Amino acid sequence: MNFLSYFFLNLPYSKKRLIKIAFIFLSVFAVNIHLAEAQSQSISIVDFGSDFIEFEQISDNENMSFELFRNDQFVAKSDFDFGQNIRYSNLLPGTIYELRSKDDNGILIDVFPFVTKSKSSGEIRIYFNNNTDENFSNGMVADGESADVMEDAIIDLIDAAQHTLSICTYNTNRENIVDALRRAYDRGVEVRLITDVDRNNFGLQSNIPFPILRGAIGDGIMHNKFIITDAEFDDLAWVQTGSVNYTDFQMTEDPNHAIMIQDKALAQVYLIEFNEMWGSSSLTPNLVNSKFGDKKSDNTPHFLNINGIEVESYFSPSDNTDSFIMDRIDAAQEEINVAMLIFTRWELRDALIAAHNRGVTIKMLIEDEENSRDNLDRFDQAGLTTYYIDDNPTLMHHKYAIIDEGSASAQAYLITGSQNWTYSGNRFNDENTLIFKDADIANIFRQEFQNLWKGISTNTENTIEASVEFGAIINHGELLISSSVPYQSVLVSSISGQQLSLYKNIELINVSHLPPGIYVVTINQAGVYQSKKVYID
Repeated sequence: MNFLSYFFLNLPYSKKRLIKIAFIFLSVFAVNIHLAEAQSQSISIVDFGSDFIEFEQISDNENMSFELFRNDQFVAKSDFDFGQNIRYSNLLPGTIYELRSKDDNGILIDVFPFVTKSKSSGEIRIYFNNNTDENFSNGMVADGESADVMEDAIIDLIDAAQHTLSICTYNTNRENIVDALRRAYDRGVEVRLITDVDRNNFGLQSNIPFPILRGAIGDGIMHNKFIITDAEFDDLAWVQTGSVNYTDFQMTEDPNHAIMIQDKALAQVYLIEFNEMWGSSSLTPNLVNSKFGDKKSDNTPHFLNINGIEVESYFSPSDNTDSFIMDRIDAAQEEINVAMLIFTRWELRDALIAAHNRGVTIKMLIEDEENSRDNLDRFDQAGLTTYYIDDNPTLMHHKYAIIDEGSASAQAYLITGSQNWTYSGNRFNDENTLIFKDADIANIFRQEFQNLWKGISTNTENTIEASVEFGAIINHGELLISSSVPYQSVLVSSISGQQLSLYKNIELINVSHLPPGIYVVTINQAGVYQSKKVYID
């Protein structure tokens, strides 16, 4: 891999036209493989702050010893009685440490990385490039709800960097973003960028003054989308992640989100992952040490306290991310809302069906019907409320799940990042995932989900997907309806859910009077509704 990485370093990738379908990944010929168990540890975190951490020993080995390290330098050895918690004090804030456990023969058993709470503000900003439905707001709203605002926020983040910028981007052609990176380099910021080896990356083909590493040769892809700025500084460190790639379609048309967190601890965690792929912490990538995909190790802290919000961080494929997503699904009590580009992961599918069977309300928006078909069929058979939106002219590119938002008794969570719920996303691709335990963050994403949901369904509570073949095609100002079973009526609605026309059982409808745009066509088949989007030009 390393020789090939060197060969592809700064290799131009023209000749291919950027099309949106490139964002749909044929993940697997989906084999039903059980999730691997999470890495066994001899301890678990009980509590931590900016200057202390407390562990509970979960191993029954009475003769184990524990040592604390920072940057591979010995800090302290624990002095505790078996059965008592292990506590270290006088630690540095926003700093990564390792707790190393050994057996009674002095043989290393576990290396447990953790990060102390930082002194950063913990400010969190959330942006969408499309509208939200603030009727569902608990008082919180997104920081931006348009393509321009989201892009400007990313550019402002880059422009504010003073010392370092480390960027992982699956695909880049958005010149405004690239220009901001050039400006950062020109004012003396150390800029490093990792991208996928197989993408065109039109924006990175000429006049790039900073180093680029094109990685992930093999079964997986470098699918991350994140920016780290000034990771060593409490007041300057930011991490931007989410679903959006830095391309024209992704910024301006395809439903996407970006989330920004001002936290040195999180920046330190993401920097470990970046440097593992980069192969060094210097400006020059080390192609001998560079690791992608299944060559990486589970070497980052997973638990953070960001201004009082509990956050979990995972990277694929090293961290077995799906197992922690499944934990959240299994613990859900009332409702799960999923917006996903592609969904092929059988274990997560079965976890959602199990949640549905125990009374949890499940709503899902899936973009890629073709490659998610097996799971969609199983969801339909189980009675879950699922919409695929493959006919939408835009590409719903989100990868998020909202759990128990608005519940009075259950804890709300938001799961987001770059990872689609696929076998490849968990086992081969370079991906990042964050899990926020916070009602306000979950609520902001719920507002965006509801806006997408009402654009698909004319009745978000009762409309379900029918297991029938249904087609809606626009041809020369006429809407042609086809269905494998009889239906009683056809409803044409605006994208916002406004009913425009209701027709009886007819197959050809004149829509030439409607202005250009996206519309929703819904058939009623014995009280069961099925919807498709159409574009009238």
